[in-house]
Amino acid sequence: MTKLLIKYQDSYICERYRNEIDFINIPMYHPNNEVFSNLSIFITLFASGLLTSDYSSNKKLNEIEWSTLFEEYFIPEYLKEVDKDTYIYDIDQLVSDYPDYNTHFETIISSLIFPLTIKHYTLLKNNQEKVKFEEDTLYDWRYPLTTVNNELERFIEKRHKKRTDKDCLLLYSGGKDSTLAAVRLYKSGYNVHFIHFDNGHMRDQDKPYLTFQETFNKKDGYCFDYELSSVNTKQLFEEYFSKWPTTIEEDPFLLSEIRCLSCRMAMYTKAIQIAKEQGYKYIAEGARISQKFMLEQLPIISRLKDLAASHGITLLFPVLHVNDDQQEVEELLSNGYSSKTWESKCLIGKPAKDKTIEDERVITDYYDSTLEPAMQKKLKYKKD
Repeated sequence: MTKLLIKYQDSYICERYRNEIDFINIPMYHPNNEVFSNLSIFITLFASGLLTSDYSSNKKLNEIEWSTLFEEYFIPEYLKEVDKDTYIYDIDQLVSDYPDYNTHFETIISSLIFPLTIKHYTLLKNNQEKVKFEEDTLYDWRYPLTTVNNELERFIEKRHKKRTDKDCLLLYSGGKDSTLAAVRLYKSGYNVHFIHFDNGHMRDQDKPYLTFQETFNKKDGYCFDYELSSVNTKQLFEEYFSKWPTTIEEDPFLLSEIRCLSCRMAMYTKAIQIAKEQGYKYIAEGARISQKFMLEQLPIISRLKDLAASHGITLLFPVLHVNDDQQEVEELLSNGYSSKTWESKCLIGKPAKDKTIEDERVITDYYDSTLEPAMQKKLKYKKD
C-alpha cells in the first residue's frame, strides 16, 4: 500500500489514531473500473477541500471539473518519494514558492477531517526504541534524505527492519471472521499485517479497508498494519480453475466448491510468495469449519499447512472452531472492538452445503493431483 505524509509548518499531517506520527494509508481509487494514481487523487481531494473521512470525494465531479482541480492542486514537484511506496508532499516548500496558496492551505488544514491530524515531528521521540540496524535490513532510499528531518528518517528506518518471528500476514476480507482473527492474533502476541485480494469478480472492493479504518484505526497504541490491498489474483485464479474438466451434467454446488478452492489457492500462492519475499514466518486467515466450505475443512487445512511448511511458513487459523456469528460479535465487543464490519462480496461464489464423502474425495483429489503441484511450481519448490 502507498503511504503518505504531508509536511506543513515543520509538522506532518498524518493519521490520527497513533501515539506517534504514522503515515496516511492511501486507498485504491477505481473510477470507471480502472485504477488511477492513488496519490494524485488523494492529494487533489485533500488540497481542494473535497476529501471525506473515507478518503473519497464529497461531491461528484465531471471530467472538466476534475481536470481543473488536478492541475491546480496536485503539483508533482513537491511530492518526494523517501522510501519504497512512501512519499511526502511538501506544502511548506509549495507555499514558499507560491505564496498565493498560503491562505488557502491555512483554511484547509484548520478544519482537517477525521482521521487526519497534524503532529510535530518531535512526537517521534516519544517511546522510540534504540534499534541497531545492519546494512542489509534497510531499503535503498529513492530520494535524498536531506529533504526529511533526522527524526523522521529514523522512524522510516524502524518500519523497515527485518521481520520478527511474531510478524504475521493475515488474509483479510473485512468480515467478522478475519476481523476476529486479527484480534485473537494480537492478543496472542503477533504483529498483524493485513493483505486483501481481488479475484476480478468482487463487488465493493474497498469495503475491507473501511472495516480496517473503523475497527482498528481509531485505537491508540498497537499498530494493525494494512500491508497490501487489492492484490490481483484474477489471472492466477482463472488459470487454476481452467484445469478443472467441467461437464454439462456437473453438480453446480460441486463446481462452486472447485471454483472457490481455486480462488483461495490463488490467494495462498500470492501470500506465500509475498511472505517469502518479505520475510514473514506466519500466514493466517479467518477460515471456519462451520461455514461448510471444503477449503475450510481439516483435510484441506492440513494439506495447506504442509504446503506452507515446505516453504518455511507456519499457517494459523485463529477462528477455525468458532461456531456462529453471534459468538464473534460478543467476543469483538467484549474486547472493546466494533462488531460492525464491511466486506467485499464475490459475484460468482455460492453458499456451501453439506457434502457427501464422495464430494470430499473429488475435491481433495483435485487439490492433490492438480492444484498443489501447480502452486508448488509457481512457488519454485524443489524437493531435497
